[in-house]
Amino acid sequence: MISFGQLYPADVLGEEPLAGSRLPDAIAFSPNGKSILSADEGDMNFTGGRGWSLWSVDGMFCLDDAGHLEKQAVRFSHYPESRSENKGIEVEGVTTAVFGGHPLAFLVSERGSFMAVYSLRNKKHPKLLQILPTGVSPEGVKAIPQRKLVITADEKSGTLTVFKGIHRIYKAPVDQPCLASRPTANPEPWAAISGLAWQSPFHLVGVPDNAMPTAIYQIRIGIPSHFAPVRVLQQVTRNNEQAWYDGEGIAVDSSILAPHRPGWWIASEGNAKFGKEEYQPNLLVQIDGKGGVLREIKLPHHIDSSEGGLIRKNGFEGVAVSEDGNFLIAPIHRQFDGEPAEFTRIARLDLQTLTCEEDGEVQVCSGQWDFFFYPLDETDNSKSWIGLSEILAMGPNEYAVIERDKELGGKSKVKKIYAFSLDCLEDGDTIVRIQWVDILPLFSPYEKVEGLALTQSGDIWVGLDNDGGEVESRLVNIGQLPNPF
Repeated sequence: MISFGQLYPADVLGEEPLAGSRLPDAIAFSPNGKSILSADEGDMNFTGGRGWSLWSVDGMFCLDDAGHLEKQAVRFSHYPESRSENKGIEVEGVTTAVFGGHPLAFLVSERGSFMAVYSLRNKKHPKLLQILPTGVSPEGVKAIPQRKLVITADEKSGTLTVFKGIHRIYKAPVDQPCLASRPTANPEPWAAISGLAWQSPFHLVGVPDNAMPTAIYQIRIGIPSHFAPVRVLQQVTRNNEQAWYDGEGIAVDSSILAPHRPGWWIASEGNAKFGKEEYQPNLLVQIDGKGGVLREIKLPHHIDSSEGGLIRKNGFEGVAVSEDGNFLIAPIHRQFDGEPAEFTRIARLDLQTLTCEEDGEVQVCSGQWDFFFYPLDETDNSKSWIGLSEILAMGPNEYAVIERDKELGGKSKVKKIYAFSLDCLEDGDTIVRIQWVDILPLFSPYEKVEGLALTQSGDIWVGLDNDGGEVESRLVNIGQLPNPF
């Protein structure tokens, strides 16, 4: 959880004698040569990493950002919570330059994959102007003011990110807005949106994976602004306690089991008894409009159980409700155990066949499933794989699904949306798919394209899972596409 409940470094000084040591990884003179800026990356747990500092040229400490940069990283979902105890956002590089008469500082966060731009006009009160996403894990930054450019070198994605200075306040396009929570003193945390659905004319809903407590996020779209505000619409509770699912897909509940105040179905990915982790089953979870869990539906025992089964660690990656409300459709991320890597499965559950047991206020259910073979793209990389992400319903028995590889940057080859129909298919049949659109250019250099939503007007929104704050949470409206059928 992201709470900022401890005072850094005071709360750990007793156990960690070097806690708070800045251990800079880069320094730069201010444009006027009267100060030095340090990027406080740190080199051990509980050191550096939380931000940057300003010094006089003879080495006297003047100020640091006092944790403000990390809080802004939370607001824009560039705060990697998994790094909280070991160096946080890790500010790794810094440079300065004058653009349009303004002295500016550019600092890059290796673990949050962003560049922060500060005005140095007021030496005693540097002002944060922008948070800009970079490629994955920037380590170096270079300003070329004579060409109005700033470039970051991104280690993990093997990319250069090039920014151009402009003579006005930059506003992101409406079809690729900047996601952020409200600008408060302690911004509301959100991250790892692994599923999307259309909720209303001006809102999408999303669900995080297990990087965050399970919640329903609301994303405001369709407004003439470069921001798409994100807020927690409902925390999800199971028997009145915070729920922790690995949410990988979400659908608005239009099923035959929808309650008086309908909510959502989410797909929770299991772990197939992976390694030493406690076994977690793959589940389709029904949630009411207040965030309370109503039902959990399991796969058959021979498919998914604590003893093992056909499903592997890569399980449910999405959920859709059939147009008639009788079925739930869920893509399986990768192939079943013992089956060829060029096929995975699409699972279909008949909601009219459920049998349930009570677990407090939650019904734990099983039912009749069908499993269809889904052919995947081929990969020429023996160390890579291709799998499915989220699914959406398009019409009677018609669906679209994201197909992607696991690669970043120049290694990435497959980020596509395919369409298919389940008409006249029976359990064990093979699906015939239709390539609908190639979205690789829209999401380079990132990997986890995992959100898919279709609005009433026909616009398709696609989202990126940012791995709990490690990269940008990109959201793109790819517009209206010709009917693939």
